[in-house]
Amino acid sequence: MKVNIDDMADGFSRISFNIVDAGRFVIEPGRKCVATYTAAASGIIFPLRGKARMTFEGVTYEMEPGRFFHAGPRMTLDKEVLGESTWEFVLIHYKIPDSEKYTFPYALSHYELDSGYNPRINDMLQRLCHTCRMPSNLQALRAKSLFLSVMDEVLTCSTNREKESGRSLVEQSIEY
Repeated sequence: MKVNIDDMADGFSRISFNIVDAGRFVIEPGRKCVATYTAAASGIIFPLRGKARMTFEGVTYEMEPGRFFHAGPRMTLDKEVLGESTWEFVLIHYKIPDSEKYTFPYALSHYELDSGYNPRINDMLQRLCHTCRMPSNLQALRAKSLFLSVMDEVLTCSTNREKESGRSLVEQSIEY
């Protein structure tokens, strides 16, 4: 799916959502799982280390650090860790009300964004995972706030990378 970053930012700023969970996972090299399904909630994957290949609804994505991947609920899924190193990632599940699913189709779709490596995003993801492990209303509010901060940073970085890739090497050199 082609992503319009402005539409995505607008959608995340308007929809109601709940963070279901957020966790950090480490998968050993060579692991493979085929013919499964994504969770009943929408999911966002942030690779931290290593590489993996995931196929959602027949569309394959090469996952590596500096990229952001989204999958909708209950999508077909094949996954495989690539190379000789472990694959480490953060996975965030969130849900939106049924009444808002058609006003925000990004929540039901699979796509990727190239935000580039950003230690600030990684730091916020670690804090989000920690926050989600401590149930309380205040922690739920903090989790939502961190999630929106992560999304803001991802969308801002992705926009900047798109602008940079559109400029010629000469223009970039002149600016430097």
